[in-house]
Amino acid sequence: MIYTWGRREKILIILLLIVLAVFLCYLFFHKAEPESKQASFSADEIEKRAVKPEAKIGQKISAIMVDVKGEVNRPGVFQVSKDARLYQVIEQAGGLKTTADARQVNLAAKIQDGMMIYIPRIGEQQAMLAGTLSGNEKLNLNQATEEELDQLDGLGPAKAKAIVRYREEHGIFQSVDQLKEIPGIGEKTLAKFADQLTVN
Repeated sequence: MIYTWGRREKILIILLLIVLAVFLCYLFFHKAEPESKQASFSADEIEKRAVKPEAKIGQKISAIMVDVKGEVNRPGVFQVSKDARLYQVIEQAGGLKTTADARQVNLAAKIQDGMMIYIPRIGEQQAMLAGTLSGNEKLNLNQATEEELDQLDGLGPAKAKAIVRYREEHGIFQSVDQLKEIPGIGEKTLAKFADQLTVN
């Protein structure tokens, strides 16, 4: 006897096939979803790690290095804030010794990167900051503080301040003649103190 599929049986088989297809699709996508999330997470991590170095490059330098010598309790090289004053550097160096001549030390002097600071003992010659003139020594234009520049013949506090501001905005000077780029300092003005300066 030959069995003939009726309309009802055909519909039932089609429904079973649809349910089976839906079930297989669910298993396939449910298994692939965690892998997709993991891949997406990894891509995000890679992007974050790639961005971090750029952020560091754009950051401003907030610390400088100075070398402290002489009558301090812990002489050596120290890292300080770029806006540090001399008294803060001396504190990091353990403070002044009892033999230090504090009268020669300007505790409010502003510190520059790469500066050498020498604290004299009582009876010794004047304290030196990196750029301070001693005898025929020239003042380093790239390290001198505003107070030191103000001591130059024919300069004055206003021009000293302008020089320090120019250096902070444009970087170190390549030559003493570059001072002529600063408003108020022309050929004649520069001639008054050019021989007292160096960029080395």
